[in-house]
Amino acid sequence: MSEKVLVFKRSGEIIRISLDKFLENRRWWLRKHDEVSEDFKRNPGEIDRVIGCLVYYPDLDNPFAFKVICPICGWTSNITHAYTRFRFINRVTSILGKHLKKKHGFYEVVEKLGAGTHWEQVYRCKICGHMEDRLWDILAHYINKHMKNS
Repeated sequence: MSEKVLVFKRSGEIIRISLDKFLENRRWWLRKHDEVSEDFKRNPGEIDRVIGCLVYYPDLDNPFAFKVICPICGWTSNITHAYTRFRFINRVTSILGKHLKKKHGFYEVVEKLGAGTHWEQVYRCKICGHMEDRLWDILAHYINKHMKNS
């Protein structure tokens, strides 16, 4: 059986990268994200770096076309597009959130009373009860604390 690869195209050249090595790299970065301070997790540069761990660009000459990739199992979405940072983050978390809930089911969405009188959506780990505000944070928690090192 041959090794699974991700295929990228850059300036007409085809680049092949081992899926296992790609996922190993993504998981490493997500583990690092889980270990940084809560204040730094909200830094826009850190958010961009973490969201970047959840996508890959099959055509490096087209920065708006990307696929969402699951760092747990290697599943990839169809090619999708986003032209603003807000839509990019929204699209990635929406697509990946549906996959994670359906395939892996390690978290649940709950509501808690936020500042003042409004309710906020949070993610709770079904394994240990840990809560995070953002999907990528609960994913990083799961990979760092509950997934075997790979």
